[in-house]
Parts: sequence; structure tokens; C-alpha cells
Amino acid sequence: FKLGGRVTNVSPQIKNLEQFFIELVKKDNEDNN
Repeated sequence: FKLGGRVTNVSPQIKNLEQFFIELVKKDNEDNN
């Protein structure tokens, strides 16, 4: 799937997983700065 909330026609579980990864990346970026 694509990051950035551009996924269509996916189950809520997959959307939640995507959001989890997005938050994880954001946290990584914050820790690195």
C-alpha cells in the first residue's frame, strides 16, 4: 500500500495499519531532528 492516506478501497484494519506506520515514521523523524 502507499503511505500518505492515498489508499482507496481498503479495509479499516489496513487503514489503521497505514496510520500506525505514518505515526511511526513521524516519530522517527522527530527523534532524528
